[in-house]
Amino acid sequence: MHIAETFRILIYLLMYFPLVLPAPDQLTVDSVDTTSAAVSWSQPPGLDHTQHHYQISYHCSGTEPHITTTSSHGITLSELQCGTQYSVTVCTVLENGKQSQLSSTTLTTSKGLLYLSIIFDVKVY
Repeated sequence: MHIAETFRILIYLLMYFPLVLPAPDQLTVDSVDTTSAAVSWSQPPGLDHTQHHYQISYHCSGTEPHITTTSSHGITLSELQCGTQYSVTVCTVLENGKQSQLSSTTLTTSKGLLYLSIIFDVKVY
């Protein structure tokens, strides 16, 4: 095999099978209400021709994380507790199970009318 051919193969392998798997970029909280939140991110560079998905983990203090996956660039987290801060992480996962570093953010759900009615002893109809 010639050096040029070896070099072409090496470039191909590095393009489609990166040594360092990039984390999702620009993790953003798009919307939040009392019991759900929408988050989104950008696809990491270099994965246009590589099968991958994203693993999302979220939890509030003192609880076990909820873990889910998606192949899209966003997800709606549901069944959240009102007025609660959550930590959210997203990583890229290849078909072989290799995972990227984490992108992370926090969000706080809205308190809602039920919470306010309890705090201020007001009837909500």
